[in-house]
Amino acid sequence: MGHRKYFHTWSNQNNPKVIELKDTFEWGYITPSDDKIFDLSSGSYHQSFGLKNKQLIDALIHQLNEIPMAIPKTEFTLKTEVSQKLVDRIGFDGRIFYTLSGAESNENALKMVRQFTKREIILSCENSYHGATSGSLALSGDWRRDALGTSAPGQAFIPNFYNDPDLEKTKKIIKEIGADKIAAICLETITGGNGVYIPPESYYIELEKICRTNDIKIILDEVICGFGRTGKDFGFQNYPIKPDFITFAKSISGGYFPFGATFVSEDIASFFDSEVLSCGLTNASHPIGLRLLDEVLNLTKDANFQNTLKENINLLSHFKDKLLKLDSVSEIRSIGMLMAIELNTNKDMRIFWENCLNNGLYINTTRNMIILCPYLNYPNDLLEDCLEKLLNIIQNK
Repeated sequence: MGHRKYFHTWSNQNNPKVIELKDTFEWGYITPSDDKIFDLSSGSYHQSFGLKNKQLIDALIHQLNEIPMAIPKTEFTLKTEVSQKLVDRIGFDGRIFYTLSGAESNENALKMVRQFTKREIILSCENSYHGATSGSLALSGDWRRDALGTSAPGQAFIPNFYNDPDLEKTKKIIKEIGADKIAAICLETITGGNGVYIPPESYYIELEKICRTNDIKIILDEVICGFGRTGKDFGFQNYPIKPDFITFAKSISGGYFPFGATFVSEDIASFFDSEVLSCGLTNASHPIGLRLLDEVLNLTKDANFQNTLKENINLLSHFKDKLLKLDSVSEIRSIGMLMAIELNTNKDMRIFWENCLNNGLYINTTRNMIILCPYLNYPNDLLEDCLEKLLNIIQNK
């Protein structure tokens, strides 16, 4: 065939990693030869509730027949009620700015914190990913930033917690830059696709102390670890920390509609009561996204869902125990339904990825790592079967 008339993301267009797709089923993809591929990474970490979730699909269809579209400056019951429901679930007062992606959620957090503090510089971690737009990518310590040469004058990197557990290096960087020039520190609460690095509680306690002492705001990127992924509603709830901004996307709509949100604590949000908020999007607060968010909040509190999630977390824990016995595995990091498996290999992980695909499994890989991020509501027996199949592939790689 000739060249495709579309681009594949983050790929050499002559040789992208693709799945030939005929259809989908609840837990993955159907190929043109009618083979089923079970997804253990929730697509791009965003399809947390399966691909044929009746509760979410019915909500989407209902909204199409009610208020299918609205300009941003409209007020309606759904918008009011779901915003309050999300704030209540977060656990402290604030307001929501709605977006269409994680990158936009982070971009708007940056704009708001700079407008509020009148400071320019944002600190972020050396190993991180915050999105593909210019501002979000400039914050990212990631090959995609390096490939594009993206940089910003108002940005500087700090070490990740595993290279700076007592934050002495971070404190030195803050002193060198000048705390009065730094608007915020932006962190993935728990690093997702770049390796599932899970900070200890002590790290966030010290980080918050430093930020409050220097009047530096805290932005937590929950694009991957929000909405049940870590076993709690939100990743930050694993720690004694109260961020100033929290950014969401991906599972906020179950992946059924492009949607995102930026939570802003009330002490900052109230600043914009008398100041013009210099943020806007044509499709901000899209009714379909709001309806899906509402249903995700309902779904994740359902007792049956909670029981399934709890058992799936146990299954991943048992899977981890089995993996640790393998010589081919060097390290495992996991929390809730998110896991990184580091393999003792220097080989191209594409070969391993293709082997999994040929055996009916879809996974995400990066460097020498497998990143598992299964559907939260996988039937327990089905997830167990998929994990056993993956274990055999790793054993025989």
